[in-house]
Amino acid sequence: MAIARFDTYIFRRDCLTDPDALASHPNVKNVIVLPRDWILYEFHHALFEDPDYSGPEWYFKMERFPALKQAAMEMIREKRALLRPWYEKKGMKHGDASHCTGTELTQYFIGSSGSMSQVRLQLELGWGCTRGFSLRFQSPKKISSLKAVSSLVDDLVEFGKTYGLVCREQTLASGSLTVSMESNIVSSHWIVALWVLVMDSRLKAGIGEIVYLKDGENGGRFI
Repeated sequence: MAIARFDTYIFRRDCLTDPDALASHPNVKNVIVLPRDWILYEFHHALFEDPDYSGPEWYFKMERFPALKQAAMEMIREKRALLRPWYEKKGMKHGDASHCTGTELTQYFIGSSGSMSQVRLQLELGWGCTRGFSLRFQSPKKISSLKAVSSLVDDLVEFGKTYGLVCREQTLASGSLTVSMESNIVSSHWIVALWVLVMDSRLKAGIGEIVYLKDGENGGRFI
């Protein structure tokens, strides 16, 4: 059976055209309100079910079938209509996001109306496809930065209770903070959310790198 694919957006609230109406959009699922005015949502579309979607044959296929090309253009317009303030401020020269990453299941698009810090996210093949995960936040020089992240993790757990998000363990060591978490949905949403929250320049976290630890080493359950 083919994996149901979708796109995931994590944007600041002021980048959204109508945040309060987002959940009622026919293509939007799983709207998650995050700390510090960030919002995560999934964008689903019938085109994603095409086995050739976004692959090497996709653009050739659109040229052969004009109706398919038209549907793809309409989908792009629908996506961008949800983020009208973002495009009005940033313009198309910045593309569709400030940062991107992805798993086999979903592509993540991240955007803010303000500046974002640069924090390296070190991942491995197959990351984010379990319910449980562990991350190590590294800041060799600032224990205060690690404590700020620990507080941020607590805030995220509070916002994620609806999805069964819990923090199993936090370990503060010299130069790093390791957290182990689990929820009822794929862990990639929370991994990327934490990355985004740490990159939020208003936090001034001072984190240099976030390292994803193998799920198998931390009791993750595959969906």
